[in-house]
Amino acid sequence: MKPDTRIYFNLHKRLFSVQQRTDRGWRVVEHSDTVQLSDVRFTVSKAGRERVLREQCKNVHAYIYGNRGLDDTVRSDVYEATYNPYKYSTFVLRENGEPLHTARLVRCTLRSTPSGIFAPRIECYQPNYHLLNNPNRTPQYETR
Repeated sequence: MKPDTRIYFNLHKRLFSVQQRTDRGWRVVEHSDTVQLSDVRFTVSKAGRERVLREQCKNVHAYIYGNRGLDDTVRSDVYEATYNPYKYSTFVLRENGEPLHTARLVRCTLRSTPSGIFAPRIECYQPNYHLLNNPNRTPQYETR
């Protein structure tokens, strides 16, 4: 099943932009400080990242695809993810820099930094679950 939602962090609004798939492509349906998705894929456009590196100006080129859903289960296996186009070519696990391609569940929220600015926080449950049953499997990505 194709994901029905994709999100990205909107640098101007300092919120997550939530897009829904329509018959005419992806359309922003809301801006939120909290979004939860299941059956998640993390994607980074190679061309978009190269443009950021070349122009030293950020643009939207990294998305989290998944299905909207509510799951209030308290989990202990939480991993924090991050993406910085100047350091990484993919989303990565913050603790060890391991590339991150999929997750069973993702909760995106805002956290306050020491300087008082709100920054995105991406919590993953079962990161890279596509590797659990087949370590040689590579995730398939949808291009823009």
